[in-house]
Formats: sequence, C-alpha cells, structure tokens
Amino acid sequence: EAQTAAEVLEATAEVIAAVAKGLSPSPLSPLNIATALHRIAKNMDKVSMMRARRLAFARQKEMCMLVGMAMAALPDCSAQGISNIAYALSKIGGELLYLSEMDRVAEVALTKVAEFNSQNIANLAGAFASMQHSAPELFLELSSRASYIVHTF
Repeated sequence: EAQTAAEVLEATAEVIAAVAKGLSPSPLSPLNIATALHRIAKNMDKVSMMRARRLAFARQKEMCMLVGMAMAALPDCSAQGISNIAYALSKIGGELLYLSEMDRVAEVALTKVAEFNSQNIANLAGAFASMQHSAPELFLELSSRASYIVHTF
C-alpha cells in the first residue's frame, strides 16, 4: 500500500508500463485512475507539501501521463470520480497548471449533474473555487441540483 504521493505515482506508472507491454485486462479503469490522482493529492496534503514541490511533482512525465489518462477517462467516470479528479487537480497543480483540464471537467460534469450527490457537489465546487476558476453553466446546473437534494446536505 503506497504511503506517499511519490509511491502512488510510482505504483501507477508501473501499471501503465505493464499495460503498455500487453497486460490484459487493464486495471486502468476510470475508477482506478481517479482514485490514484485523489490519493496523490491526499498524500500531498497529509505532509503539507509546499506549492513549488507540488508543481515540480505535477510536471513529471508519469504525472502528465496520469492526468492525460484521467482526461480521457472522464466521460466514463462516475460523479464521484469526476469530483475526485477535480479535487486532485486543484490540490496538485491548481490554477497554475490545470485550467484547460478543469474546463474539460466542467464539460463532462455538465452531462452528469443528475448523478451528483451533496458530497460530489461540495468537492467539485470546492475544487473550482480554490482555483478561482469560472464555469457558469456548470454552477447553474449544480446549484439547481443542490436545491433539489438540499435535504441531503
């Protein structure tokens, strides 16, 4: 069980390499990709990793590959997977690296707003807020969804 962001990324990179060499079936499901990114972000938070170190980490080849895979997997992610990816992007690279990725998150999230629960809405809104990133269409739909499920907050 990986204990640090680097260990999670290393384990994920090993799986990516194995899949590239023919590992089948691939364990790189949308859920596993979202979970890997989320664990990296959580482990960075756990040790209060400084912003400069987070950005350097985010620029590693393996991290870029993982984020690219997450963007490709987004349409197949659950609402929780989408919110976990958004959370991770906001914590790992934030507004300095992942603005276009957050636009993609917003685009995909819009198609699945009806699936979002209160936690998913809170995590997604928090990710966009921490990055000071605007997604007016998404937030209009999220606010409507939040109003509909307000009793679950």
